[in-house]
Amino acid sequence: MRMKTKIIIRFYWMAILLLALAPVSNAAEIGKKVQITWLGQSGFKIVSPSGKVILIDPWAKGNNLYPYKSSTGEPDLTPLLDADMILITHGHFDHLGDTIPISKDPASKKDLKIVTIFELMTYLWEEGVDQNKLIPMNIGGTVKIEDVQITMVRAVHSSGIGPFASKSLTYGGEAAGFIIEMNNGFKIYHTGDTALFGEMKTYSTFYHPNLMMVPIGGIFTMGPKEAALAVDFVHPQFVIPMHYGGTFNLPGTPAEFKSALAKRGKAVKLIVPSPGKPIN
Repeated sequence: MRMKTKIIIRFYWMAILLLALAPVSNAAEIGKKVQITWLGQSGFKIVSPSGKVILIDPWAKGNNLYPYKSSTGEPDLTPLLDADMILITHGHFDHLGDTIPISKDPASKKDLKIVTIFELMTYLWEEGVDQNKLIPMNIGGTVKIEDVQITMVRAVHSSGIGPFASKSLTYGGEAAGFIIEMNNGFKIYHTGDTALFGEMKTYSTFYHPNLMMVPIGGIFTMGPKEAALAVDFVHPQFVIPMHYGGTFNLPGTPAEFKSALAKRGKAVKLIVPSPGKPIN
């Protein structure tokens, strides 16, 4: 009887372990078909399983982590001109970045779509971006472009548009994050620049993101400890830190983030990106 009890207990814990590992295994399998390249700061180039190219916050000029350079050492936008869509989280110059020159470049795709909050869309229109390329939305809304579904979610941050100078900033609406769902079901949560906030807990139960991109630099966003708690709220299988070091020498580090995750007992897989090096 005692032996039977031990066997039952052993099978019980094996079942629990398999159930815990199943979401990670499935996420890893469908995630293999998604390619992600960090552009420095909060910028990413993502290639979907169907080959759609998504840019998030593409900032090149002034970004000392931007990986692509011309023969003269200047930032080269050529590797970004194959974008099918650009997602902009907010209006600060290191996130709006080089969206306008990319959209106006003759080599960019004619059917390029730029997804952002309504107020920022009107600014881009006033700056001469083709209206047909602009897809305005707002917090809580969802749009589908080709086979990529994009939901705009809240971020706790500001969103003034303008140069890094003493001039008055233009109102850019609210800052945002994005839940991006690929055609194979793989979901990425790019938080945008943000502080920690309780609503993130609902993103775990409602959106179930597989991969979370989270700022760790501090000063303008969460630091490593807050970011680790955000991961605890969202429960992704994978996490990529962003918005650290770089042009502004933001102090939070991946090592501190890793330590903060470990203290919380998180089994999430931490992927530390290198600018310009694709992650599969």
